[in-house]
Amino acid sequence: MSKLFSSHRIFVLALIFLIGGCEIVGPDRSEMDALSDARAEWNNYQDGTYSFLLNRGCFCIVAGPFFVQVIDTDVVTAISTHSNEVVRPEDLQYIETVDDVFDMIEDALENADEIEVEYSEFGYPTSVDIDWIKQAVDDEMFITISELQPGIAIID
Repeated sequence: MSKLFSSHRIFVLALIFLIGGCEIVGPDRSEMDALSDARAEWNNYQDGTYSFLLNRGCFCIVAGPFFVQVIDTDVVTAISTHSNEVVRPEDLQYIETVDDVFDMIEDALENADEIEVEYSEFGYPTSVDIDWIKQAVDDEMFITISELQPGIAIID
């Protein structure tokens, strides 16, 4: 009877270890909770129409600093603050809204090797640094969001 009890106890302990170890594989709960809290704060702060300065650092089609206008959750205008050139309409799909950045953060928390995020008091991310594959080159992405203003901006 004691051998059966010992085998049963070892099985239960092994099962607890295996189940508990699964949490290590997934995203850190505190980071996911911070993302969820920030997204909720952001949704309370705005109505889908806002402007902001976006700086995209990546090896990608559209990189650099931009003024971005979002109306009804869609990017309608992006202007390079470096060259004052308007981003072509066909390239606006590469410019993230704040909601797109939240989605990117969620994906990175689940799939990237490293991610660092800072949020504003209004919930939107102000700094996102992602290294998708630690051993790869040219897969990193850095985004900053600043000077966010709800509503439509007047462009001179």
